[in-house]
Amino acid sequence: MWNRVFLLVSGIASGWTLVGLLTVPRDQLKTQAWRLSVSLAVGIFVIVLLFVSSPQAALTASITLLFCIFIAYAAKARQVNKEGELTLPRMNDRPLIISTDIGVLLVSEDEPTEYKGLVPWALRFRRREARGQAVPHWLMRPLAFARIRTAYRAMGSRNPLHGWLIHLVESLAARLGEGFVVRGASLSSEPTVAALLVRLAEKGLTRVCLVSLGLSQDALEPMYEQVSLSGARECGVQVLYIPGLEGEKWPLGSPEERLQALSQGKAVAVSQDAVPAVLDDLQDRITAALA
Repeated sequence: MWNRVFLLVSGIASGWTLVGLLTVPRDQLKTQAWRLSVSLAVGIFVIVLLFVSSPQAALTASITLLFCIFIAYAAKARQVNKEGELTLPRMNDRPLIISTDIGVLLVSEDEPTEYKGLVPWALRFRRREARGQAVPHWLMRPLAFARIRTAYRAMGSRNPLHGWLIHLVESLAARLGEGFVVRGASLSSEPTVAALLVRLAEKGLTRVCLVSLGLSQDALEPMYEQVSLSGARECGVQVLYIPGLEGEKWPLGSPEERLQALSQGKAVAVSQDAVPAVLDDLQDRITAALA
């Protein structure tokens, strides 16, 4: 009886920890590896003891251990695939002040500078799946997260996209000059479109332009949803959608292409040489929309 209990505990702990080993940030890998080693050692020790008295019993125990590992892995994999829901703020009252400044939100599928876990990636996979696009099966998705972590390591543990977008935001703000408040918003991580809309509205801005970067039309639904959930329009904010940059107009490739490369363990690059052309295009679009 005792051997079954130890095998069950060992299998569940091993399968559960295996998902963690595949998905946690690199600074937590040693801890997860140690836990997995201890969990497996318990099960293997029980199997060895059984083998001494009965090889057949040891074979049955091995199958039982593997089955428990698989069940626990599957349960944990399904659980982590549900992570990543964003907490979106909502504005309920009109601001007490009014500003004549115009807000500009550059909306993109930003990528974290460092791999800090699966949360933003799980959300992006679920959105792709909802749009009918190809994604790894949920059972194999922890392996995809592990490959994304590997891709980050290949980039020196730092993804250059976030810094590139910050540089773009700052450069556009300098070009547009006074009277404009330019911010970068993300669909899958902070700061979200909803959060920035609420912040700008609380500062008294009544006009906000949204420009998408690299997003196809079918990928814009989360942006519209966040605008609606923010409550900004109900509080007097005019939200103006400006045609975004995509295809040949966007030099970094689509978020889908970048995600596919990352989930295959491949590094993705950005080109600083593309900033001036993107700035010219953005400035022209914003100026034309506000004319």
